[in-house]
Amino acid sequence: MKKALGASIAVLALTLFAVSVSAVSESASPEATTTILQTCGITASSPIAFGSLIPGGTSGDVTSTISMPLGNFVVTPTVEGTQWTEADLFPPPSMPVGATHWSLSDVAYGAMTELSGSATSLGDTVSFGDPLGVHFKLSVPAGTPASVYKQTITFTATC
Repeated sequence: MKKALGASIAVLALTLFAVSVSAVSESASPEATTTILQTCGITASSPIAFGSLIPGGTSGDVTSTISMPLGNFVVTPTVEGTQWTEADLFPPPSMPVGATHWSLSDVAYGAMTELSGSATSLGDTVSFGDPLGVHFKLSVPAGTPASVYKQTITFTATC
């Protein structure tokens, strides 16, 4: 009986071992979906600082880089500006918006486009990873009173 019991335990152990190594495999494959929304947003390097100039003088080239840090559009930005103003003197003097000129390359002041108070197309595109450099120069009209003047230059992208 001992021998038969020992043989039965050995068969039971083999049977248990055989059951524990047989595994059942199942899998699931869900489908993943997403909707990519259209995004757009531009930034411009700042400030555009022309430094100190004398009346009748013209600045050197100052470049502002327009980029799209987020987005999946290709846009053609516009540029516009305000007249130059000085708030500390009364009556406050000003310089015309067109004293600032811009271009997509560093060229002579007279060959650049005069900045205006109306949106003007830059004529080139900006997209994610593909920035655009815009060059500016300022010519101070003769007779402009000494002071610190400010102008706002706005780039706009319509998406």
